[in-house]
Amino acid sequence: MNILTSVSASGFTDRIILFLKDIVSDEYLLLFIISMLPFSEMRGAVILSAGMDVNALAALFVCWAGSSLVCLPIMAVFTPAVRAMKKRKFFAGLAEKAQSTVAGKASALSGREGFLPLMLFVAVPLPMTGVWAGSAIAAFLGVGYKKAVAAVATGNLIATGLVLLLSALFKDYTDLLLLALTIAVVFGILLSVYRSLGKNKKDG
Repeated sequence: MNILTSVSASGFTDRIILFLKDIVSDEYLLLFIISMLPFSEMRGAVILSAGMDVNALAALFVCWAGSSLVCLPIMAVFTPAVRAMKKRKFFAGLAEKAQSTVAGKASALSGREGFLPLMLFVAVPLPMTGVWAGSAIAAFLGVGYKKAVAAVATGNLIATGLVLLLSALFKDYTDLLLLALTIAVVFGILLSVYRSLGKNKKDG
């Protein structure tokens, strides 16, 4: 089977798709929106597309375009948003966590803020290496806007192709892949909230 052929899925994946389609009926628009969200980003959208009646090549483009688009606002608002959140007691812990996480990731690229290092960072489809993280790191390091957007978009295209390939190779485990991603997303959100609340209690 051609790797660009849509992969069938059942069970958990089907239930998620049916639930989301009650909210957004158009499958391509749904994939576009999901790919823009943090945590799930392009990965979740591509895996979910395996259970939809969509053209895989078109789905690849939609997922890439949606996830790449968020680079623009993140580059523009990350630094001022973190500064504003630090001034609010409830959000201060979350802002500190976001900044320290980005700073930790950015340290690996320190002194190598060129196109290739940033592109390779985003191209590897692992947790905390997607468009959101890459764009935040670029903003933190002061990478030029055009260079950062080009590097992030190119790296994201490579990552999208890799996730599509993995989804096709492991088509019988689509439910498991989506379930694992969902658990990771929920765990990441809960952990961020817990750490933020914990820091606020200490400061209080």
